[in-house]
Amino acid sequence: MAPTEPGNPMRSDDTGSSEPRAASSRTAALVWVVLLVVVAVAAWALWRFLPHASAPKPEQAAARPNATVEEPDLPGRALIRKSAEPNQAPYSGLDQPRGASVDGDGRLWVADFGTSRVHLFDPNGGDLGGWGGFGNAQRRFSHPYAVAVSADTVYVADTENSRVTAFSLQGDWKASSGGLYGPRGIAIAPDGQIWVTDMGNRRLMRYDPGLTRFDSFGKGEKGIDFRAPIGITVAADGIVYVSDPDDHSLKVFDAQGNPKARWPIATWGPNSEPYLINGPNNTLIATDPLKNAVFMLDRSGKETHRWTTDSRNAAFSNPTGIAMDPKTHLVYVVNTGTNSVTRIDLSPKK
Repeated sequence: MAPTEPGNPMRSDDTGSSEPRAASSRTAALVWVVLLVVVAVAAWALWRFLPHASAPKPEQAAARPNATVEEPDLPGRALIRKSAEPNQAPYSGLDQPRGASVDGDGRLWVADFGTSRVHLFDPNGGDLGGWGGFGNAQRRFSHPYAVAVSADTVYVADTENSRVTAFSLQGDWKASSGGLYGPRGIAIAPDGQIWVTDMGNRRLMRYDPGLTRFDSFGKGEKGIDFRAPIGITVAADGIVYVSDPDDHSLKVFDAQGNPKARWPIATWGPNSEPYLINGPNNTLIATDPLKNAVFMLDRSGKETHRWTTDSRNAAFSNPTGIAMDPKTHLVYVVNTGTNSVTRIDLSPKK
């Protein structure tokens, strides 16, 4: 018998049986049905998953720094409550939290890496809301590391979107400044200027409050040599303090960005994110993530106190962010290892 063409029914001569021809017909029909189903599924998949020019993603329009396009999706909208959400554990909803800041009303703001949100809590950890969610639109973030509050403005280091963004206390977008590379820390100087650690570019940035003008300090300028600047705070006299854990040091600058000193911090090291704040009585307070500790320095760089537990004797767990209420001298420590916030009470003892 001569071979047949692929896909054609099997032929038989006049003396052969008709059964092979019938079986071949059924097989061919089945093959065609399968092919039609595959083609239909492929066509649906192309229509479903390929981008359409007529339906751009909302976040694409806001990818540029200083974009002014509003995001339409509700999950990114701010929701700030006057009283805490009932029946919730203190500081609930955090996932790999980092930097923190206390506002004029004693409320605690936390930049949450895992949820890509900014959370707001009352002094007892009650949930007062927040905004964010993963994305690059105006009210969204990509793994933020730091937050700082000045009067009526909230500044957020939107780390993986490589920008700093300013909001009102209600979450209304004010301004953004891009061109950064993994910003990690934010501090507000007494004159209102905004200082940012631009870790990926190994430099400091200083902005006006509206984020429209800036100065850069680093990359070998003025003898500055950063490895990985993380935390930052500015004292009342304008002196700037920056943690550089990869260099095992805390670096000191004047208000013009000129380097003044390098203080060795032996317990800091790579793969840690120490933050620092101004403490009471002209001191500095910093976290020590690798040692699960918090310590205090005088203004000469000498360690004067070290804590490994909070005021309730709970151990710290990878403490990173830190903030203090200047009215009560309550220090809030962000425990990234346990997704929690604990406190050290430094109020004057009666």
